[in-house]
Amino acid sequence: MSTFTVVSTVTHRSLMNKSKDDLARWILHLLDCRDDNERLRVQRVTDLLEANNRYQQEARDLRAAAKARFDLVAHLERQRAFSLKTFGPGTRAAGVVDHIRKELREIEADPTDVEEWIDVIILAFDGAWRAGFEPARIVEAVVAKQTKNEKRRWPDWRTADPDKAIEHDRSGEATAIDGDAVDRLKKIEAEFAHNGDKTRVAVRLGDLRAVLAAGVGR
Repeated sequence: MSTFTVVSTVTHRSLMNKSKDDLARWILHLLDCRDDNERLRVQRVTDLLEANNRYQQEARDLRAAAKARFDLVAHLERQRAFSLKTFGPGTRAAGVVDHIRKELREIEADPTDVEEWIDVIILAFDGAWRAGFEPARIVEAVVAKQTKNEKRRWPDWRTADPDKAIEHDRSGEATAIDGDAVDRLKKIEAEFAHNGDKTRVAVRLGDLRAVLAAGVGR
């Protein structure tokens, strides 16, 4: 088969089936050819090859990204195993908070150091699982909190002090919180009047504290 025939009959679908010898002949032909029409055919082959190479690279990149997709639950399980072995069991809440304060001071000294920010993230995760939350529950809480923040109303950041926290608009929240608190109190009162079970009442009070805390927290 002549070089001209190989070049003139090539199609995009056939590119993957062409041998290295064919590709070499195309390249040599491109260097030697003088006919404008023939040169256009060869250029078409070159363009198709380049497009195919880009497609293959994009496909490889997508496969690599899918393979390397980060699994936060698995990572937290790994972190928990390391932390238990290295720092021992227990909530260690005071120690974790103390460490977070230390890392925050280091961030203030150099806000451009990404490792200092990551230290705070790791410590926060450590505190969460030590408080009794499984990795999957922690991830659910992260997603839920992000969704909650996205639904809140926020002031225009351009009008805010860049050195101060930007708080969401809390107007309209107080009524809902107060109403829920009243409902909880009524349930506590009714249960106590029914059987005086102090244990169950204590649980209800704990629920109520959680509701109020959620209302004033960010």
